[in-house]
Amino acid sequence: MSGTGLAATLAASFLLGHELSRRFWKDALGWGERALVVALTGWALWLASTWALALLHLLTRPVLIGRTAIMGAAGLALLLMRLRHVEWREITISMSVVSAIAIALVVVPLFIWTDFSFWRGAVTPPASIDALSYHLPKAVLFARAEGYEALRDVRFLIGWRPCNYELLLADAIVMDGTDTATEWISTCFYLSFVLAAIALAQRWNGRGLFASLTAALLTAGVPVALLHATDYKNDVMAAFFSVAALVMLGRWLTERDARALALAIVAIACAAGTKTPGAIFAALAIPFIVWRARIVRTAVVGIAAFGLLGGMAYVTRLADRSFTIIEGTAPASYSALSFGHFENLWKGPYVLIAESFETNPALVHVPWSSRPWLWQRYELYYSELGIAFSLCAIALPFMIWRGRRDREKSAMTALAFLAFAAILPFDSLPAGRYLLGLPRVALTIVPVVFAWTAVPLAAWLERRKRTDVALAVVLALSASFVWYAAQNAMHDSFAPFEFVIDASEHPGTRLPPIGHLRAAAVLDQTAGPTDVVAFDGGVSSQLHLAYGARLTRPVHLIPPGTGAPSIPPDAQWVVVDRVWNLVWGNEQMRDLGSPEFLRRGKPTEDDLRVMRAMLADKRFEPAFLNLATMQGVFRRRPGTPPASAPRSVAR
Repeated sequence: MSGTGLAATLAASFLLGHELSRRFWKDALGWGERALVVALTGWALWLASTWALALLHLLTRPVLIGRTAIMGAAGLALLLMRLRHVEWREITISMSVVSAIAIALVVVPLFIWTDFSFWRGAVTPPASIDALSYHLPKAVLFARAEGYEALRDVRFLIGWRPCNYELLLADAIVMDGTDTATEWISTCFYLSFVLAAIALAQRWNGRGLFASLTAALLTAGVPVALLHATDYKNDVMAAFFSVAALVMLGRWLTERDARALALAIVAIACAAGTKTPGAIFAALAIPFIVWRARIVRTAVVGIAAFGLLGGMAYVTRLADRSFTIIEGTAPASYSALSFGHFENLWKGPYVLIAESFETNPALVHVPWSSRPWLWQRYELYYSELGIAFSLCAIALPFMIWRGRRDREKSAMTALAFLAFAAILPFDSLPAGRYLLGLPRVALTIVPVVFAWTAVPLAAWLERRKRTDVALAVVLALSASFVWYAAQNAMHDSFAPFEFVIDASEHPGTRLPPIGHLRAAAVLDQTAGPTDVVAFDGGVSSQLHLAYGARLTRPVHLIPPGTGAPSIPPDAQWVVVDRVWNLVWGNEQMRDLGSPEFLRRGKPTEDDLRVMRAMLADKRFEPAFLNLATMQGVFRRRPGTPPASAPRSVAR
């Protein structure tokens, strides 16, 4: 059954994480903090075990099954040992009707959304751009290498980035032999992110029930987080680790709890190993740690966490500093970020607040442009943080001024917003693509904003015994969550609800909505499961589809160059997917307020090189050709003997 190995690994990791947390945190913890400790420990155990095996190139199914069995057995043994010392007595739960209703208003809709996310992940194929062009192809390469590889020879298409998420995907692919259920990882990180927000809220505002429920609903209902819960992205994963670090680091600063410091370092290392903004967060967190920590002991924990939780990707990157990383084949001005756009320090916060009030889901108005910018409300790369966040962000300066004497809140808020400010001065052409993509990389500040504003209001109502008003607030937030969840489920740009239903009625569906008339999708429906494929791709190429439903096709990535392309002599198919510059490559489109230039770009010479060569190559015949979008699939002619040509990189 698809997803069995992934589910077993998740269960074993979290069981062991729970039992270890019970042993090392015997003193009283709030239920929110305890849940966060369990989640953080469980994820770290899974990541550390995967990295240890990946560095030894032991990422094979038998070894991974053994790893999962060992973790599960260890967790079960610790559980049985703990239960032997438990004094069993009658357990009574005293709860008012109002409290029970409030809990149901949170648990029921969140359970339904989680169930929908797991179901959608199981019935739909990978459907988003990053899933098909980067996350899953990189995971497949790790799976085929049976461990971590620097992938230097394919960086012309798959650029360097931290890879904790991709290693977890590779782990799941090797365990189950398919990518069918790998979206579940995103759903589990979404739930963990909600737990981290609850823990932060309790840490700063007490353990009141209504305050905790308010934090849960506000965070769970953030639109961009809802979209990420059902797709392949690592932004919520990085945000979870960053917020967990804020909770643990704050506990250590206030209570001098060495266990909290160790977990904070673990969370910081995990964040850095997941996404480059996590590395910025880690760099800014170091002074907060060094300020009062014992340097030697902290350094030992830090080095161990760095080595086993994603740091080796940075080590291999530093080892080849002379290697030029090319993120894609589009012109550098259109494919790469540039630093120094300090006007984004105010433009970024404006966009985050203003876009949620837009009534047009395809346009956003900005005061520095005479024309509205193109936008996608229901696309996980752009989306929004929601009206509740915008209102709370407007109230934030006043609330911070009132509570500025709280050392822990002030210090951790400063860290969160320094990390946010550090990623603002980036941009790319056309201007606005980066700014409108801020919601997904700004998720770390979301629980912080809520913990300063709406959550204290709920806590105040609870202290004043105004549970009727607090319940009304929870009811309103629950309705807001249901509304946002339903809207995003219905209109998701990459997997709208109609497609999800159709995929559920046709098991084995592999063609995503964005795959129509794309070369890799045509290949996937035509080629055999073990046919050898040569692939010429650029930014946004749907590379993952070339590997096939069972990920069994040998795929050779054609490297860039100026001469004749290097086609493997045993290649049965050649795929060309070079649409990026045709969509974004018009240099007259300086910002997103010029939609008339969208999809009016021209291919570069590198885009045309393989296409021209294949049209002239008598050994191959076109099986699919769309020159208007630079899409082509070429089939070796029957009876054509393989030519003696240099092999490209085989993966």
